[in-house]
Amino acid sequence: MVVSTPDLVSAFRIFSVLNDRGLNLSVADLLKAEVIGKIPEDEQETFVEAWEDAEEELGTEKFAELFSHLRMIHDRSKLRKSVLEGVRESIPLLKAPKRFIHEELIPGADAYAVILSRDFSSADRKADGKINRSLRFLGRLDDTDWVPPAICFIIKHSTAPEKIAKFLEDLERLSATMWLRRSDVTERIRRHGQLLAEIEAGADLSASGSSMQLTQQEREETVRVLDGDIYNLTPKKKRTMILLRLDEALSSGEASYDYDHITVEHVLPRNPPEGSEWCRWWPDPVQQEENVHRIGNLALLNRRQNSAAGNWDFEKKKSKYFLGRSGTSPFAITTEVVRQREWKPAKQFAERQERFVEKLSKEWRLGA
Repeated sequence: MVVSTPDLVSAFRIFSVLNDRGLNLSVADLLKAEVIGKIPEDEQETFVEAWEDAEEELGTEKFAELFSHLRMIHDRSKLRKSVLEGVRESIPLLKAPKRFIHEELIPGADAYAVILSRDFSSADRKADGKINRSLRFLGRLDDTDWVPPAICFIIKHSTAPEKIAKFLEDLERLSATMWLRRSDVTERIRRHGQLLAEIEAGADLSASGSSMQLTQQEREETVRVLDGDIYNLTPKKKRTMILLRLDEALSSGEASYDYDHITVEHVLPRNPPEGSEWCRWWPDPVQQEENVHRIGNLALLNRRQNSAAGNWDFEKKKSKYFLGRSGTSPFAITTEVVRQREWKPAKQFAERQERFVEKLSKEWRLGA
């Protein structure tokens, strides 16, 4: 059945009604018809194939998301209209469809595929490792505001893996610390929009005044977060991200985890039983409360939490809970706990707390 309409808006309305019981047309579907329709018929097949190859590489959902990221690269501000309107108004090359596909869509899809797969590959294996490590860290964040700057920089410097590695290391530092400091979405978009403008202008992103770099106040605020109550950060994903980031730093970046369940456990229990060795080691309830949720008292497990196991005596907890069936732990942060014979506040905990905060401060360059 052929349906003819006087304009694209009417076509969209009709297709939306026709597809009401099936799949609605996505922004990518509408833009495909709009962009390909401007290309001479005898050339369309080549560009349709290129478009569909990019969509197949990313998958339908991620391909549609790509257009939101491309809009942000150009507009550098919060979306105030529909994605379709935003894309139309902000991307000049849509008026030159063949150039848009070759110069923007395909490179953008390739860069986004690398970001999603965390599999950058070049002749420089050392740089590749750094790039994929940073992408893995960034992928643990609870937002995707960092994605447009990453796409933009990878496109512009696709043949310079060392530059990409340095950029993504700084981008992970910026995005992770903003997330930890609870920067709201407006602030994150504003900051990443400034960064996009600097990338486009070829500015020195390592300069102290660059939006890529942290201010002294931002560094100090991040250290305060790391040295405080980590366990009750919201969302809960933050505490796991921090501990995984720390764990990989402790293992010199060699560790990589892909478990169905990764949970955070307290070494000193949240509610130690009266008369237990925990209360002998930690006799002051106030000291317990002040330190139980800090990073020095936390460990990682690749299994679901067991509320009963949390209160076991130290030796039993180490051997039956912190260690897997093989008698080892995959996490460096947990292996450290297993090696201890006691868990006292002024010794094991205090040393570990200070060292862990210093380690993350060094990783994110939070010192003066």
